[in-house]
Amino acid sequence: MTTFEYLLQKHGPLMSLNDVASLLKRSANGLRVCSYRDYELSKKLNAAKFQMGRRVYYHTQKIAELIE
Repeated sequence: MTTFEYLLQKHGPLMSLNDVASLLKRSANGLRVCSYRDYELSKKLNAAKFQMGRRVYYHTQKIAELIE
C-alpha cells in the first residue's frame, strides 16, 4: 500500500488543515503561519492548497508526494 492509497483511504481526496497538521505533527495555527512565510515547506503546501469559499483543503495526492 502506497502513502497515497493510505491517505486516500483515511481522509478522502481532500484533507483539511487539521488533518495535514496532525499528519505533519504540527499545530494547525503553526501550519497556517508557516504557509505565509517563504519556506520550502510552505511553497509545497501552497501548491497543494485548494480553497472552497472560506474553507481551506489540501489535495491528498500532493500531500502524499510531499511526504515521499
